Amino acid sequence: MIVEIQYLRAIAALMVVFYHTVPQLERMGYTGPKMHFLSSGVDIFFVISGFIMTYIVTRTPQTPLAFLWNRMVRILPLYWGLTLFMVVVGILAPSLLQSSIVQGYHLFASLFFIPAYHPVNGEIYPLLTPGWTLNYEMFFYVIFSLCLLLPAAMRNFAAIALISILTVGFRYFASGLLSEFYGNPIVFDFCGGIVLGWAYCAGYFRFADKRKGRLAGALAVAVGFAALVFFGLAVSGGYHLVKVGIPSFLVVLGALAVAANRGACRLAILERIGDASYSLYLSHFIMMSLLGQVARKLIWRGVDAPAWSYPLFSIAAVAICVIVSLSLHDIFEVNTQRFLRGRRSAGKVRA
Repeated sequence: MIVEIQYLRAIAALMVVFYHTVPQLERMGYTGPKMHFLSSGVDIFFVISGFIMTYIVTRTPQTPLAFLWNRMVRILPLYWGLTLFMVVVGILAPSLLQSSIVQGYHLFASLFFIPAYHPVNGEIYPLLTPGWTLNYEMFFYVIFSLCLLLPAAMRNFAAIALISILTVGFRYFASGLLSEFYGNPIVFDFCGGIVLGWAYCAGYFRFADKRKGRLAGALAVAVGFAALVFFGLAVSGGYHLVKVGIPSFLVVLGALAVAANRGACRLAILERIGDASYSLYLSHFIMMSLLGQVARKLIWRGVDAPAWSYPLFSIAAVAICVIVSLSLHDIFEVNTQRFLRGRRSAGKVRA
C-alpha cells in the first residue's frame, strides 16, 4: 500500500471523528461553530476509494466476481457486526440509542445497503449512521465491477461515464429518495479517484527532479486543505463539487505526487491509524455516543459542562476512539478477513 494514502486515510478518519464530537458537545451546552469543514474527510475517503480500486485492478487484474468478493470481505463483517450490536442494544437498552430506534425495514435496508429514510431524524441514514457512505461505496463497486468486463483501455472511461450518466439521470429525472441520494454530486469524488488512479499507474506523477515533485505535491496538499477550511468556514451555500470535491481531489493528488517522488518520511502512528481507519470510521459513532452519555450523566450530572471542558472532551474522546479502533482492527477486522479469504482460497483448491 502507498504509505501517503494511508496517512490521508488516517487524517480523513480523524477529521470525521472530530466533527462528530460536536453533537455530543451540544448536548453539554456547547453553542460554538460546528466545524463543517471537518466533514470533508468523507470526500477525501471517496476520492481515495476511486483511486485504490483503479490502482488495484491495474496492478492485479480481477474478474468482476473476484473484485466484488474482495470488497465484501473488506466491508461486510465489521459493518454487519456493529449494526447487529446496535440491534442488541436497541432491544435490551433502547434508551442508550440517543438518536435511533430499531425498525424492521430500516434494519433490512441498513444491512443490505439500500438507502432509506431514518425513522427518527427523517434523513437518509442507516441504523449505524456512518454507514450512509457505504451505500455510495456499494453503488460504486457494482458499477466498477461491471466495467471490468471491458478491455483495460476502456474500463476507466466507461466507469466515469456510467457514474456521471446515472448521477445526472437520478438528479434530474428521478424524484424523492432516489434523486436525493443517488443524484448527490458527492458521487463524482469517485470519478476523481479513477482519474488519479489512471494517472498514477501511467507514471504521470513522476518528476525528473524528485525534490520538485515532492514540493509540488506538498503544495497541492496544503492548498487543498486550505480551500476546505476556507470554504467550510467562510462560504455558505454553493456547489459541493467546487467547495469540497475539487479541494479533496487536490489533496489526494498532492499525496500521490509526494509518493511518486521518493515519498514522505515514515510516521508509524499515522500509518497504524490509516490501517485501522475503517474500524475507526464505523465504530467511533457508537463510542462517541457512549462517552458523551458518560460525561453528561456521571461527570456533569445533567447540567451544562463548563466551556474549558469542551476541548478536553474532544481530545480525550478522539483518543479513546482511536485506541478502541486499533484493537477492533487487530482482533476482529484482520482475523475475519484472513478467515474469509482463506475459505475462498481453500474452495478454489478443492475445486
